[in-house]
Amino acid sequence: MYSHQIRFFILNLGRSALKDVVFSIKDVYNEPKEKRKTKKTKGELDFMGRPIDNEQIGSYDNIEINTLYLKSKKMIYSSNLPSSFGFGNYCYDVIVEWKDGSYQMQVDIEEIDGKLNSNTNFIM
Repeated sequence: MYSHQIRFFILNLGRSALKDVVFSIKDVYNEPKEKRKTKKTKGELDFMGRPIDNEQIGSYDNIEINTLYLKSKKMIYSSNLPSSFGFGNYCYDVIVEWKDGSYQMQVDIEEIDGKLNSNTNFIM
């Protein structure tokens, strides 16, 4: 059995400090850290004739940072992947918002023989 912990860091490599930063992550593998900072996904899906409710869709865990200084690096979130026998595919949706902008990305993680490989796709 393999067990892995994933850590997410936020870096500011821009030209100035970022104000009012909000880091949102959808983690379907763990319960939200704080209930009051969680936003449920709204909507109802039908997957292969079976209805899926909000609990199965997942929720976004929101972490607020007042100011992210220039050239700073901060560990912002950690998640435990489900135990596996060395093979699996995992996915996290990440949204970063600040005073003057935002971006969204999808982090795909593939486990082969107990080793993790990640691929990041920015969504415009």
